[in-house]
Amino acid sequence: MRTTRLYPIVGIPALISMLGCSTGGDAPGQPAVVAPSITSQPAAQSIIAGQNASFSVTATGTSLRYQWRRSTDGGASFTDMAGAANATLALTAVPLADDGHQYRVMVSNSAGSVTSNAASLTVNPAPVIPAFTTQPANATVTAPSTATFNVVATGTPSPTLQWQLSTDAGSSFADIAGATANSYTTPTTSTADNGNQYRVIATNGSGAVTSTAATLTVNSAVVPKAWGTAAAIETGNDGDAADPQIAMDANGNGLAVWRQSDGTRNNIWANRYTHGTGWGTAALIETDNAGDADSPQVVFDAIGDALVVWRQSDGTHTSIWSKRYTAGTGWGAALLLEADNANDAHSPQIASTANGTAVVVWVQTNGSSYNTIRANRYTPGTGWGTAVAIDTDSAGYASDPQIAMDANGNAVAVWSKSDGTRFNIVANRYSVGTGWGTAALIETNNVGSAYGPQVALDTNGNALAVWVQFDGENNKIVANRYTNGSGWGTPTLIETGNAANAIAPQLAFDAGGNALAVWSQYNGTRYNIWSNRYTDGIGWGTAALIETDDAGHASDPQIAFDASGNALAVWRQSDGARTNILANGYTSGTGWGTAVLVESDNGSADKPQIASEADGNAMVVWPQHDGTRFNLWANRFQ
Repeated sequence: MRTTRLYPIVGIPALISMLGCSTGGDAPGQPAVVAPSITSQPAAQSIIAGQNASFSVTATGTSLRYQWRRSTDGGASFTDMAGAANATLALTAVPLADDGHQYRVMVSNSAGSVTSNAASLTVNPAPVIPAFTTQPANATVTAPSTATFNVVATGTPSPTLQWQLSTDAGSSFADIAGATANSYTTPTTSTADNGNQYRVIATNGSGAVTSTAATLTVNSAVVPKAWGTAAAIETGNDGDAADPQIAMDANGNGLAVWRQSDGTRNNIWANRYTHGTGWGTAALIETDNAGDADSPQVVFDAIGDALVVWRQSDGTHTSIWSKRYTAGTGWGAALLLEADNANDAHSPQIASTANGTAVVVWVQTNGSSYNTIRANRYTPGTGWGTAVAIDTDSAGYASDPQIAMDANGNAVAVWSKSDGTRFNIVANRYSVGTGWGTAALIETNNVGSAYGPQVALDTNGNALAVWVQFDGENNKIVANRYTNGSGWGTPTLIETGNAANAIAPQLAFDAGGNALAVWSQYNGTRYNIWSNRYTDGIGWGTAALIETDDAGHASDPQIAFDASGNALAVWRQSDGARTNILANGYTSGTGWGTAVLVESDNGSADKPQIASEADGNAMVVWPQHDGTRFNLWANRFQ
């Protein structure tokens, strides 16, 4: 029989103890697991692109594991970095694109985990020495005004700027207080600031560079040009002064010539205007007392030499004479320009180039009629040549010759020529190296006569001619254009006032190939001054009234251009009691202004003449009656 041993009943803990099991804590002989704790947080880093960076964390705890995480969106989210499982995160050759990234680490073990603070990485661009991509530019202003200078400077980090000023043409520069921006604007300038120089120094940690220096030009305040005070420029009281002409040279000197009676005969006189000084003393420039001298004409060249031509009677017939004025020397001897001693010559006209080459044309009679146009050419250093006929048609009278030259010495002459029934307009061209061509008709209107032509040339050798044309009822103003290399075009009516006559046209070109024509036009009650503009490449515009004084007639207009395309027109105007001299200015791009009185004397003024300088200054001369005789007067526009 089996015998069963009975054990005493014990509790569960006692049983576990008997079996050698543990109820918690470390296994027998093992240390307890300590949860992670961060004692030193990773610190923010700042480096230059391409350098290395590292973040470290110090943590306590048992059997720690590390996982670095990165945020590229400012800490909004983090992602694990592969292989980043150490207490230190090492980043090599960090690119600029990593600027602003944040890094943190999670430290864990079997007892738990903890996450560090996020540390930011600042990646700065590599330093670059400053450089100017835009240098300060020279500036020109008119006092009183300000000037602004600008620069663009690059560099890493962005450079600081310091503007500097030199008042001694760049010998030394001094800082301008507070001028540290890309742009610098000067205080209000005066002419004392003319020539000042401005520059900039750009500086960063890599160095400093200096810009080029910009020069400030300060022009004097522009004073609007205006007419001065009219004054007599001749004092010969033996007889009347008449038929004045005026020319200006490139330096602002002027020369006026006129016909003056000595009580017995008419002589040719002249007076010189010296720029900055004024008019000199009138002087007799021809001494032939055999007969009258009249119809003077004058031209200047660029260096201040002048040529005068006139008609001179020897008591039997009239001839064409000339005299030369040489700057610094004075007047030379009078010379006969045509050798036809059997017949009369009259109506000389002259034109010249800047170098002094000149051409004169006139009417020469054959003994029974004034039917030939002749010309002579003056060459600097050589003198006058031999007179030649430029109109060989002896069928009728020739009159009213005019001449113009271009800068190269080519010339165009126009005149009025009778065909036995009516007068027509004829032209001939002089080409350098070839000579005169064949005279040709440039208008074909056979209803009525054409007369009073005027001609002008532009710098390219193109010409415009204007004249008075009778249409069977009224006189009209008509124009035709000569295109260099092509020839004459078709006559064009340039005024549309069909109710009454238009007379006395004048014409001038500007340097750009544009032109202005002026004339006197009857409105049924009185004559007014009208104008039309020719625009190069476009043609004639619309005629416009340029004076509105309706007290009396306006007549005898003249016009002159300056180098900028501005013009001045002058004319004789009646106020109902006497005739005065009026003027109006044309401003390029704006148009005509308002007519103004040029003289205020109590006696009547006669036909004016005007010449303009390149800078817009001008001189007008005219005969003025003093109650006994006509004297010569002048006024200056400046």
